[in-house]
Amino acid sequence: MSKKKTLVILSSSSHINRIKPYLDSSNYQNLVVVALTFDVQLKLKTEGIDFRTPKEYITENEYKKVDEDAWYSLIQWGDSEIFGRPLKKILTYNELNLWNLVQYELYDFFIKYILKDTYTIERIIACEDPNTIVAVDYGHQGKIVSSICEIKKIPLDLISVSFIDEMREYFTILASMDRNKIHSMPKLLKYLFRIREWQRRRSIKSDIIPINEINSQEKILVIAHTKNHAPVVKPIYEILKKNNTCDVNVICLDSIVNNDAIKEFEAKKIPCTVFESYITKDIDVKVEKFKNYLVKTFSDIEIDTDFQKSFVYVGIPMWPIVKDVFLYFFISRQRLADIAKYIETLNLIYKSEKANLVVALNVVVPFGKTAVCVGNALNIPTLYVEHGLVSEHPFSGDMPATKIAASGDYTKNVLLKYGEDPTKIILTGQPKYDLLYDKKLNFNDNIYRQLSIKRDLDVIVLTTQPHPIENMMKLYRCVIGTMKNMTDKQLVIKLHPAEVLSTRKKIIDKICTEFNVENVKITKEANLYEILNISNVILTEFSTTALEAMILDKPVITINLTGESDRMPYAKSGAAIGVYDEQELLPAIESVLYDKNVRKELSKNREKFVYEQTYKQDGNASMRVVKLINQMLENPNSNYSH
Repeated sequence: MSKKKTLVILSSSSHINRIKPYLDSSNYQNLVVVALTFDVQLKLKTEGIDFRTPKEYITENEYKKVDEDAWYSLIQWGDSEIFGRPLKKILTYNELNLWNLVQYELYDFFIKYILKDTYTIERIIACEDPNTIVAVDYGHQGKIVSSICEIKKIPLDLISVSFIDEMREYFTILASMDRNKIHSMPKLLKYLFRIREWQRRRSIKSDIIPINEINSQEKILVIAHTKNHAPVVKPIYEILKKNNTCDVNVICLDSIVNNDAIKEFEAKKIPCTVFESYITKDIDVKVEKFKNYLVKTFSDIEIDTDFQKSFVYVGIPMWPIVKDVFLYFFISRQRLADIAKYIETLNLIYKSEKANLVVALNVVVPFGKTAVCVGNALNIPTLYVEHGLVSEHPFSGDMPATKIAASGDYTKNVLLKYGEDPTKIILTGQPKYDLLYDKKLNFNDNIYRQLSIKRDLDVIVLTTQPHPIENMMKLYRCVIGTMKNMTDKQLVIKLHPAEVLSTRKKIIDKICTEFNVENVKITKEANLYEILNISNVILTEFSTTALEAMILDKPVITINLTGESDRMPYAKSGAAIGVYDEQELLPAIESVLYDKNVRKELSKNREKFVYEQTYKQDGNASMRVVKLINQMLENPNSNYSH
């Protein structure tokens, strides 16, 4: 007779102490512990507790499918009817579809993680076939386990989390200012945004902004919301200013988790106006009325069981799991009301500023997409200037701008693959990389002194991204652990602008101490290009810094320890070496540094890759974008060649 099996599922390291009594109890024999996240895995390993990981149950291709499923599920849910009316029809403001405008945010911050965990937990339970399951009633993972146990009639021991424990975790996240982690906590976001809303209300204008009837020059409005947009805008703005043919102003959203964009534009001497400064009391009153409408709509959702039943994934009813997310968007965070406020305010901005052209740097996120859609509704030409790398994903097929200034053939092919109109796409190259061609950036040796690194030792650079800290821990440990075997090399960790230096440095220093590694420098403010210029090899996950390193003819190694597909085709193209296991990093670095054949092959492939991604590296991308702008001002509906 086989022993009864108990399955323990953990998603947070802070919950491990809660399940220890179960590990020691004689009532729970034949235990299988599954750690869903790396921070849990690390803690369990430290405490000597055996565990399994999702990679033992799920393949890379399965995760890729789940990611696309998340996007298509949202499209399907938008068609679900509430008492006979499709949700996307109900969520309309000034004839604009709010569901479409907010869909990417729903996907990127919530639904893709919920569906991934649903698929993973369902597969784990199916493979293990336990007699009993132990889990913690926290977040969407606890709800997923509960739903599956109810369907499969598996006894569940669900451990509750106290209010104090929940608040302690919130404050830990808040202290770290981890952007992704904050966005994954709807309750925490609700309080943060209410505080910010109170602050903004103090500056709301009392009167409608008068429309300026006098406008001797064509007016271009650039819509931005992150400091990363500034390097793209700067060379375009400087050419337009020099030609003195257009009046250019940047309208910048004052985001609560990324509110340094305005300072960045001002530092680059680009005219910039805070979006919120246009909000009037009249707009505020209109949006307050719409909030009441959203409350009524959510009440209808809560009693329409047919609508709720339309939310199913891998046989699991999803409404109990996603209800908090809908509550967040409809009522607690009032995110849909925010989009309505965007619409009202942008309408006022475009009319008062007498806009002739709207330029957006991101038309996927709600703010940028709304800016373009409002412009389209007012028959104002709209231009999307690519500022990063377009992902090969279904959401890339929804670019509503009049024209798209694409960085290269790769972007064009991705957009065409997902159904974009080919007449809208104009190849221009990437404006922010022009300075790398014409050497406007003054490379000098000061970077050695600034970082306190030696000139005679090879420099390995790791560029990071603002992921949740538990996701980054695995990368940090992999790279720093590898440096233990490379004492004659020095590592420079260049943090992403959205990361908090003090928080990341504390974690990295702790890992360095654990591995007894001293040859590591951490920086956030040092010039990225100067760091790349002195490097011998660049390590990253899927950041655009890999492409920038390739433009500077530097070898790149991408690291993907997630078990999921690469987000960007750096390694697939042969322009970089891909590392998918911690043990592969050291030989990869050594091959790049010492194998001439490897270096030669990488050099050949990255030249082709750079062209596909950024078109001609001739220093004229900004000029091509300006040419496109002038053509659009003259005749926005024409087809242009590049």
